[in-house]
Amino acid sequence: MNHHIHHVRGRLRIRTFQLKGRADRADAVLAGLRRAHGIRSAQANVITGSLLVYYDPAQTDASTVIAAVERLLPLGDPTPALASRGRTRRSEASRFERKVAEAMFWYAVEKAVERAAPLVLSALL
Repeated sequence: MNHHIHHVRGRLRIRTFQLKGRADRADAVLAGLRRAHGIRSAQANVITGSLLVYYDPAQTDASTVIAAVERLLPLGDPTPALASRGRTRRSEASRFERKVAEAMFWYAVEKAVERAAPLVLSALL
């Protein structure tokens, strides 16, 4: 499933979940696009799953570029990279939130002990 998210004549940004977290696929798509007629340059961002393609409008158009990307991406893998590893985005986010909350808790405990230690010592002396 691909869709363009921004198009200006000669420049096209395509977002696809099939590139998220998949540098191997991004490299393959970029190599294929660089061989395609009319493509000036292409860049991939595996974090956002987007492709930025600069093309020569005199030689090709946006629909041809999108069709080329769809031919280059493997079919039959409709899941994002996180889900293919048995995780969902929600569980990954909640895991991150738990880690942050745990780190904040232990930081607060550490600070409380640091501040209480002089008070305890002065009370004992």
